[in-house]
Amino acid sequence: IASIRAERKSIIGAAKKLLPMSKAEKFILENPDGTAGDYKKLPPFMFNELYNNNIMANAFINNGSANIDLLMDSGKIIYESGLKDYDFTTLRQLRIDIKEEIQKRIDPTNNKSLKKIDASLWLIERNFQIISNLHHHGLIDQQRPLYFNPVMKPIIAGDPERGNDKLIVPFEFVGKKLFYGLTAAGTHDLNPMPFDKRYPMVGLHANALNTILSGRLINKSSKLLNVGLILLIGVILAFAV
Repeated sequence: IASIRAERKSIIGAAKKLLPMSKAEKFILENPDGTAGDYKKLPPFMFNELYNNNIMANAFINNGSANIDLLMDSGKIIYESGLKDYDFTTLRQLRIDIKEEIQKRIDPTNNKSLKKIDASLWLIERNFQIISNLHHHGLIDQQRPLYFNPVMKPIIAGDPERGNDKLIVPFEFVGKKLFYGLTAAGTHDLNPMPFDKRYPMVGLHANALNTILSGRLINKSSKLLNVGLILLIGVILAFAV
């Protein structure tokens, strides 16, 4: 903890949040068949999320790989479909069916429970991908307890309508290189008026990022060196004039 670069208040706040999760995870590991009703020290939705995450992690650790659809179909993952007499096939299809059911209903007040279930299913998908990334980099045990703060808006790559969408989650880019570039005409620094006289020359952002990535940074010189350079220039000018 001493090596963490953050304010003391932030570290203490994070520790207070993680402590009950650590205790709950210890209970889950020691009692594989335990439920939220048995533990009673966390709200059921938080306990179930932590329980599901450990089921996913165990699948990766024991088998070397895991499939979220198989885990859900086997009943190992705690979830609700929200649809009567529903036959589960895949998580993606379940979310599609829920959204279609929401659109069919005339009274929007009846959709609150379905939207809540859809959000919980998205959380399962997100957590599975995070744990998959952790397993790939051998970081599962380092990141315990396996509880991840939710985000308000998911980051998605691809097109959901085409079925090639993919969540972008933490640990996605560990050990990878980022290639960043801007190609639009309006992003070029050297164009004084790309679109209009007040248009920002945002290409400067790309140049700054490339400088950071390449490590070619300008280092501030010491005051002693500055004084020496000024004296040297003064001597040169004195003799030159």
